[in-house]
Parts: sequence; structure tokens; C-alpha cells
Amino acid sequence: TGFSKTDNESNAEKYTYVNSFLTKKGVFRPYSFVAELSDAKANDIEEATKAKAAAMFANAVSYELSVYGHTDKDGNIFNKDMAVSVYAPAAMIFRETKFLVDSIEFKKSDTQGEITTFKLTLPGSRDNSLPEVLPWEE
Repeated sequence: TGFSKTDNESNAEKYTYVNSFLTKKGVFRPYSFVAELSDAKANDIEEATKAKAAAMFANAVSYELSVYGHTDKDGNIFNKDMAVSVYAPAAMIFRETKFLVDSIEFKKSDTQGEITTFKLTLPGSRDNSLPEVLPWEE
């Protein structure tokens, strides 16, 4: 639940976002905060609360992915903030899912050659939006 700041002359506005990803599984995790509407890039308390929920949810999901090489199929060097599509049932990614590269590490060794390791996050962690479908949902 997000609350706006209040003073002696006005009541706080509030908005409660219900996370259907959790509630449909029987999980209830209440969280309340006071929104700084000017800092939240939001016009109202509902928008600020949804943005907070999306950021919290998306930031809870991250993966590491290592690949051989330092370039994509077109010869462009891998970079931070690029989008990658991942399907990896062994990592509980049961559907092809778009992730953003949060950080990147390049390594080179005599035995394995060039290896790039990506730290991946859901796009919602950047734009404060909730995904329609999660990678682990079948």
C-alpha cells in the first residue's frame, strides 16, 4: 500500500496494489510505504504504488548466463543494457523470455577461450512495469 505525504489540513491518499502472481498461490506479503510523488516519476499514488511493486518484483528475479565468445552473431561486441532472449528449462525458464543485461563480464583463458558472463534481470526492473507472464510459469 502506498501512501502520499499528509499534513494537518489534508488526509493522505492511499492505493493498495494486489499482486496476483502471489495471491493466486495463497501468498500474502503486505508492504507499506510513503511515496515521494515528485521522485517516483508518477502523477498519482496509484501509479507510484504500481511502479514500486513492479520494481520490487522485477528486482527479485535475476539470472547469470555464460556464453562462449564476446560478440553476437553479427560480430557486435556484447554490451550492458542489451536484450537477450533465454529459454532454459534447467534454470526454471520454461518459456522464451526477454531479459536485460544488468552487468557483463568478459574473460579469456587459454583453456576455455573467450567467455562472456551476463547478469540478467527482467525488463520491469528498469521501467517499473509488471510482466504479464513470468519465465517459470508453464
